[in-house]
Amino acid sequence: MRNRVRSGCGLLAAAAGLIALAGCTGVEDWSPASVAETQLRGDRIAAALNNYRQDEGEYPTSLDALVPTYLSEVPPPTAGNGLWGYESYDRNSRFRLWFEGTAEDTPVYIYDSTTKKWAAGAP
Repeated sequence: MRNRVRSGCGLLAAAAGLIALAGCTGVEDWSPASVAETQLRGDRIAAALNNYRQDEGEYPTSLDALVPTYLSEVPPPTAGNGLWGYESYDRNSRFRLWFEGTAEDTPVYIYDSTTKKWAAGAP
């Protein structure tokens, strides 16, 4: 009985290792649901950026400046590589927010503060 428990724990540890390894394979989710969820998260970030600019007179230099006053955390993208791209430009009067994949042939989705819309393109 004791050996069985030990074997079960070994199998459990092996299964946990495989699950952890599966999360590190670099597989990116580009399903329509994942892209839509990422865009919703980006919309919340865009609103926080606009609130920051209204209070501070300019956009922040990084998304981390939004925490904790404007966002409790910067929600990561569920699509692509899991990282946001962000830049302010035009004398800090506009910004772009984007998410993309790691491979050359993966899409890039960009939010432009002027149009307030998401579009496929390159940052």
